[in-house]
Amino acid sequence: MTDKPGDLPQYARDSRELDQSLRPWKLPFRAWRRVVVRIALKFGDDNISILAAGCAFFSLLALVPALTSILLLYGLVVEPEEIAEQIRGLWSILPSETVTFLNETLTRLTLQSGEALGFSFLLSLSIALWSSTRTVRALMGSLNVVYDESEKRGIIGLNLQILAITIVGILGFILVQIVLTIIPAILSILGLEDAYQLAFKIFRWPFLALFATGTLVALYRLGPSRRNASLAWLLPGAVTATLAWLAASGLFSIYIENFGSYDAVYGSFGAAIILLLWMYWSFLIVLMGAEINSELEREVISDTTIGGPDPLGEREAIVADSVALRPDISADPES
Repeated sequence: MTDKPGDLPQYARDSRELDQSLRPWKLPFRAWRRVVVRIALKFGDDNISILAAGCAFFSLLALVPALTSILLLYGLVVEPEEIAEQIRGLWSILPSETVTFLNETLTRLTLQSGEALGFSFLLSLSIALWSSTRTVRALMGSLNVVYDESEKRGIIGLNLQILAITIVGILGFILVQIVLTIIPAILSILGLEDAYQLAFKIFRWPFLALFATGTLVALYRLGPSRRNASLAWLLPGAVTATLAWLAASGLFSIYIENFGSYDAVYGSFGAAIILLLWMYWSFLIVLMGAEINSELEREVISDTTIGGPDPLGEREAIVADSVALRPDISADPES
């Protein structure tokens, strides 16, 4: 629950010097406790679970066209039969049943004739791009809900931004793929494969964590329709979401491999259901990271956006322009 800017004392509304050096990690424990309580309340109010389910659905919709496009693109430089082996590093965070499902899908696609694959390339690429943009659109709309914003970007500008984010995401995937697969092939030719294997085991997870954190920071900054928040107010949610995502992926894999019985319940659909659940939990964690950032911004009076400092009500961002009900804010400036 929040006060509107006009409900705050005059000294709070007019001040442009309200501790602009304040950062989330400098907040006292009681402030973080208030933030956690508000996040728990907003989880239901914002229907985070439903928003995450929608994002997961569009992601699953884009999966097969995306795999087809990857297969066709990789077919330009490697044999189709080698693709599953080449991209095995990207499956490392997934449950084994899901890895089997994805590998079987790739194998099935490679059995198609080269002519058929060539004919379907543009169609598959178009469907993959459309499905991916739907995922990005759903995620951006979800971030608007988390940040209490309404969409203010024009339809042309919004679609261009969605397309740009989608393309950047694809390029990010290519970057990860280069690091995890192409570089080992080069090092193998140079006789340095053993050194890479050791480095891969040591730095794989830190690399994925750094990449995921950077992706989330960009998403939290560009996703919601508001003036961009400064980096300091994006990092807490991004770092927390990254660590939670890595931990949840590992625990989910252990659960599925040891206790889950989805194959017995869903039959041949079990692997797809597991993948959908993993996507659902991933988006749920991403949105919870955004909730952390938004509630941290509500905890302070100082300007959390770039280009400031501006007084409350003039920051073009709902959570930056409002302050949560707090016992340390009084209508009496002398108190």
